[in-house]
Amino acid sequence: MPNVIFRDKLVYSFNRSAFSLQYFDSGDLHGNDNFRTQDVSVPIYEILNQIDPDILHSALAATINNKPVPLTAKITEDCTLDIITIDAPDGKTIYYRSLAFFLAQAVFLLDPSTRLTVFDTAADHCTLQFDISDNAALSDDAIREQLEQLLSDKTAIQVISAWQKEMLLQTYPSLLQPYAQQVLKDYDDYDFVTVAVRKNFVLPVEENAIFVLSPDALRNYHLSVLQTETSLSITAAI
Repeated sequence: MPNVIFRDKLVYSFNRSAFSLQYFDSGDLHGNDNFRTQDVSVPIYEILNQIDPDILHSALAATINNKPVPLTAKITEDCTLDIITIDAPDGKTIYYRSLAFFLAQAVFLLDPSTRLTVFDTAADHCTLQFDISDNAALSDDAIREQLEQLLSDKTAIQVISAWQKEMLLQTYPSLLQPYAQQVLKDYDDYDFVTVAVRKNFVLPVEENAIFVLSPDALRNYHLSVLQTETSLSITAAI
């Protein structure tokens, strides 16, 4: 096992037997060429749990040798490790990107006919805009309740490089929304596409996009919902 220098500058050494067995699943989202092998590396969240379980309550992500990475990233060699919290600029970006994804999924579950047109995250808020139908069941209370259900589910968002664009479009209806189509237009039909995935909801993201591991980290938000007959705008801030 690699040695880890944590923020307190102490060097931590670990025995592989202290961690749960991890397995690596190869293949793609469509079930092609899938097989499972044991992974000898250890994800950051397990390392942090060994150092101090309370650290995970405030950690949105981490840095390995000063490079931002998700808490699911694996430690494969000696490194310097730190955490990213909501107080850091990177932490706010990760928070709002993650919250925006859950909001988009909440609206899509309430009414799959909605069309996501804007998915905007900034340092102090996130904003989503949708085209909606006249009879959309999208009250403020319904959106908040659906969002809370998703955050309580504990299922994390995964970022993967998926092949291929054409097959993804056939499999995941959320990729047919205007926002996703705008991003995907730069990809050829047979390109790999970096996507954020949570159950059957998928959106294209930047290659190095980081999301929170635990949805519980997204609880302290305030929503502003503005709805007309044909549009819905949601802004969230801490």
